[in-house]
Amino acid sequence: MCSSDLKDCEFKANHVSRIIYVNGNNQAQRWKIHHSKFTMINNGDGIYGSQISFWEFHHNEVDLNGCRRGVYTINLNNAQNKWYNNILYGAVANGTSYAALSFPASNYENHVYHNTLVVSTATGSALYSQGWSSGINRFHDNIVVVIGGGNCIKVYYATGGSANLGMYTADNNIYFAPGGNIGYWDTGYPTLPAWRTAVAAYNAAGDTNSIDAAPMLVSMAAPFDLHLTSTSPAIDKALYTPSYITDDFEGTPRGAKADIGAYERKGTGFFAYGQGCPGSGSLVPAIGHTGTVALGSTSFAVTAGNALGGAPALLALGASNASWLGIPEALALGGGCNIYQAIALAFAFGLSGSGPGGGAVSVPLAIPNNPALAGASLYLQWLIVDPAAPNGFGVVTTQGAQVIF
Repeated sequence: MCSSDLKDCEFKANHVSRIIYVNGNNQAQRWKIHHSKFTMINNGDGIYGSQISFWEFHHNEVDLNGCRRGVYTINLNNAQNKWYNNILYGAVANGTSYAALSFPASNYENHVYHNTLVVSTATGSALYSQGWSSGINRFHDNIVVVIGGGNCIKVYYATGGSANLGMYTADNNIYFAPGGNIGYWDTGYPTLPAWRTAVAAYNAAGDTNSIDAAPMLVSMAAPFDLHLTSTSPAIDKALYTPSYITDDFEGTPRGAKADIGAYERKGTGFFAYGQGCPGSGSLVPAIGHTGTVALGSTSFAVTAGNALGGAPALLALGASNASWLGIPEALALGGGCNIYQAIALAFAFGLSGSGPGGGAVSVPLAIPNNPALAGASLYLQWLIVDPAAPNGFGVVTTQGAQVIF
């Protein structure tokens, strides 16, 4: 038996055919791959797992990049594997067995919950399931978008293949396939009612609560932004959220009634995320705010506190927390200090006070009264000079903060 925990990694598309290859012979157990960025291999298989057991693949960003299969698992004969809180976007190569998340050939108990997939493909699929024996692949509370004629979900079909439909269950997903199929089994089914009728005799859930609708994401084209807008039908509509899913892709706590897909819609407000790092006195500086977050507000201000008094500080602002100069966030500076947003502007200030923990500042930021900004986000963070910083840059950082207008 072996175990692995791959966290905060970046995997680039410079491999021969696969980024991760595991042929576990039922020994590759309990791997956790999370909070990482994958750029899959064009016309290759990104993650290939055979006979893997009790895996968790969560909080990952996956650029499909024209791959054949983003995740491809086979021969899972005796274990449950969890795939949740991931965002997957981009092109899947054309091919009837190609898919962003593919579970063919003797798969057993893959639980696919709270993912957001935006896939472009002419003949491939976003989700692919075969299933085996008594195990059931489960697809619940996902947002699945296919652009270009492919399939949101495809279930393996062969002679006598109706039994394979009993090896999966799907419900309460949002499907959107303009020009393509909601589902494919013996043939393609472009509408959700037709798909429900086709699988009704074999699939107990039968997508009863799923809907066919535009999910109203911020951007379903490059540069992708798969956050929910205020009009998304995903908001407060999850039904199957398991107990182990307590937050979303960004670490935002799930609501009492969670949203479908990888993201929770936060609404207007100020939301801290990530972690700060300690400086003088082993104290972690804090980011905060005062005033009202609303269009036209003149009272909003961003604050820093609990920092080294009199130290120079930089307030960094950005429109994205996805990447910066091609580097996925968070950008590690060392010692647990991270940059959490793509810095577009930065302003220097001097902190008041003295000594460890005595430094503070408040910076007014008026919010324009522009309806076009409704639902938009601004990302903020403090970088503070501190000789006790746990890295070679001499800088400590606060948490990041997302301001949603």
